[in-house]
Amino acid sequence: MDRTTILTLTTILFPIAAGAIGYVYKSYIEKKRELHSEVSRERRAAYQIFVNLVVDILNDTENKIDITEHMAKLHEFYKKNILFASPQVALAFGDYMQFVYQVSDEALQASPLSQFKMLTKVMKVMRADLGLSNDGLGEDGERLLRGMLKNFDSYK
Repeated sequence: MDRTTILTLTTILFPIAAGAIGYVYKSYIEKKRELHSEVSRERRAAYQIFVNLVVDILNDTENKIDITEHMAKLHEFYKKNILFASPQVALAFGDYMQFVYQVSDEALQASPLSQFKMLTKVMKVMRADLGLSNDGLGEDGERLLRGMLKNFDSYK
């Protein structure tokens, strides 16, 4: 092959190869974005389930918290949580569940503040996972409960 033929083939094949590489890369990026979008939707749905549970638990505070009634719902949340949540959310939820397993119902009744902080810490990590700001929500996100507890300031 002479130099002109090589130059002609290179001129033709190089753009075709670059286009093919660009197409494969773009396809990869689009599939990754689609998967991330689907995971984000699932995360939001699972996190909403947890927030609903927290609201239900807090509604029970007027009648004393009985976490055992909510354990089945918490376990259902965990089934989704394990697949879609970030590691930080899974760890914070695990910390909360370990707290619940280790503390007696009487202790929860006597001092619900520690349980509130564990719950809000999970919600704070969830918010961060969804890309939301946690500015001004307190160290463990305890100010998230301000709208739910009538006597919020007395828990401090």
